[in-house]
Amino acid sequence: MIFTKNLSGDSRLTITLTVNEVKTTDNKDYDITNNTSDVSYSLVLSKTGGSAYDLYEESRCRVTINGSDVFNKLISYDLRNKTSQTLASGYVRKIKHDDDGTKKINVSGYLDLSSNSKGSATASGTMELKVIPRMTNCPKLTGDIESIYFLPLNPALPNAKHSLKVTFGSLTGYVNEMGIIQNQEFILSNYNIPVEFNSSIYDQFTGKSITGKMVLTTYDSDDTKIGTTEADITANCNADKCSPYAVGSIEDVNTVTTALTGNSKKIVKGFSNGKITLTTLRASNSTLDKNSSITARLINGNAFSGTTYTINGITNSVVTLLLTNSRGFSTTYTIGDLSNLINYFQPLIALNAERLNSTSNTVNLTYSGTFFNQSFGKVANTLALKWFYKSETDTSFKEGGTITPTISGNNITEKTITLNGSFSYQSNYRFKIEATDKLGAFLIEDPVTAGIPNYDWGKNHFEHNTNLYCNKDLEVTGSMSLGSGIVLPLIKVGEWEG
Repeated sequence: MIFTKNLSGDSRLTITLTVNEVKTTDNKDYDITNNTSDVSYSLVLSKTGGSAYDLYEESRCRVTINGSDVFNKLISYDLRNKTSQTLASGYVRKIKHDDDGTKKINVSGYLDLSSNSKGSATASGTMELKVIPRMTNCPKLTGDIESIYFLPLNPALPNAKHSLKVTFGSLTGYVNEMGIIQNQEFILSNYNIPVEFNSSIYDQFTGKSITGKMVLTTYDSDDTKIGTTEADITANCNADKCSPYAVGSIEDVNTVTTALTGNSKKIVKGFSNGKITLTTLRASNSTLDKNSSITARLINGNAFSGTTYTINGITNSVVTLLLTNSRGFSTTYTIGDLSNLINYFQPLIALNAERLNSTSNTVNLTYSGTFFNQSFGKVANTLALKWFYKSETDTSFKEGGTITPTISGNNITEKTITLNGSFSYQSNYRFKIEATDKLGAFLIEDPVTAGIPNYDWGKNHFEHNTNLYCNKDLEVTGSMSLGSGIVLPLIKVGEWEG
């Protein structure tokens, strides 16, 4: 590019600044990698008439390219026998372009011939350099495995093309137009590149996520490789896909209770033996995740192995299963159905046994209670009551007889039975009632102590076991032992103790 200017003191003298883009030192139009280019310059003094010279280097000559003085000296010149002379020339290397590859430079050539009364001149202007092709920036990308995402590009060149290489561990390949990773490089012309987070990524790690690398290569419209940029790509395990998965059931394996319910799905509270069977058990909900394993399994907080677990005397028709896998995901499952619970409860009897009075041989048994007065499903529950007794000298209980209770709903109405004359007040006894339903016999006991008479008057003794009140004089021959509860107004004795 040429810029000219006449000297201010002699219009017959002209300076001409020429700036041209040139090949780089390695014979390229520009340096794509470093985003730089080179120029050459020359400053020439010419005349159209007259004569001009400086033989003593008194003339200032300066060339400025892109804000820097590339030549600045006092020079001599001689145009007495020629019409032009080159005053300065050279190259400016590695001029840095803007990020988009463009560059405008300011250039100027200055000559001062004041010492010869010719004045001065500045030839200047702006020069736009060729655009250097640039690499498209590769943005980061994050997504869930088994999904497709798009990588948006802002191409650095018009009509630029690209290829995208993706690496996760030992898995590496190029993305094609469908977003699928393949072995061979694929040139893409679109600027919204689909990227499939393929299930094969699962095999490269055991945790919840992995970060790999993308290499984006930029080509110009002539398929010339411009360069590459890199960015991270992060693949995540989707919690819904990568959490443990199970399907299970619960059934009663107690033959006693299943005979009553007629249905192994029914659970008799406290008596059924609930067998939990996991018909499906996977470390990951995704069938494509082969690199995960079950690390812990709990039913109602209890660890177990395998796919079955039995709870004897189970109290609910629903259990909680907690699974954890090697990726660190946990899932809680509820197995069973609340509607299958038979809310059975054992017979509960309250018993009170007592004598009619302290010297009576008759005992009253008063009882009440509750029992499961319902059907188990196939068989209805029943209740049978018996009473038993044992004296302090007996080694075992003896059966006394059966009791016919009065029942209202699940309640046993309070009732008293009288056991006539067979239980000496001079002995201690124990009584119990046995309540038997379809699931067993349940016992309740209550003691009856020996009776104590108010007075025991023998031939040679007199004992009182209650308070003794004397309203007349009491005469005692012999000795007398006074306990508490004796009120005597006057005692006439030969000897007495008190």
